[in-house]
Amino acid sequence: MEQDRIDVTLAMPACTEAYAGGTPAPRIIFQLGRVYQKTGDAAKAKALYLEASNAGHAVAMVNLGAMIEDAELEQARGWYGKAAELGNVLGQYNLAVAYANGIGGPVDAGKAVDFYRKAVDQGDSVAAYNLAVLYDEGKLVDRDMAQAIKLYEGAVKGGNINAMVNLAITLEKGDGVTADKAAALALFERAAALGDLEAVEQAARLRKAD
Repeated sequence: MEQDRIDVTLAMPACTEAYAGGTPAPRIIFQLGRVYQKTGDAAKAKALYLEASNAGHAVAMVNLGAMIEDAELEQARGWYGKAAELGNVLGQYNLAVAYANGIGGPVDAGKAVDFYRKAVDQGDSVAAYNLAVLYDEGKLVDRDMAQAIKLYEGAVKGGNINAMVNLAITLEKGDGVTADKAAALALFERAAALGDLEAVEQAARLRKAD
């Protein structure tokens, strides 16, 4: 269940009882941490996420890293790394972002690409989009529009709106691919239908140009 859908009045007594009953499983500790985070009690949530993380719960590691990222950068990267080692896609993605942006340590383009790809292989469309941008911009890695387009296409299949817009721009310009304004318009319209304001403007512009 998503964090914002947690019903604290139901979840708090249930999770508290489960946590108090003997030696709680890491999942129970994690879930109680989520409930406390929903109530706004960051200290208790952090303590429970740490307890669950030490017990090997990968998502707790990611949540803990996200909670401490602003103040404890190195520790946050460390927890993302532990979650990534366990195969957690959010851990892989967050670790890639940390390496790409120098969060909690030096920038490492190679590791950023590696962990983005691990997340992409698990179907993460946001990771596909971010990696595509790296290849598109050509700042952290050598510019490679063939790779960027392939990744944008994968992210579009996953429903990523930003990828739709970027791929549409690429197709309109013919950047690394044969220009195709009809395909660009279709992508802008698809993103516009999903609420992207830039796509609304771009689609209108292309329709007017025709």
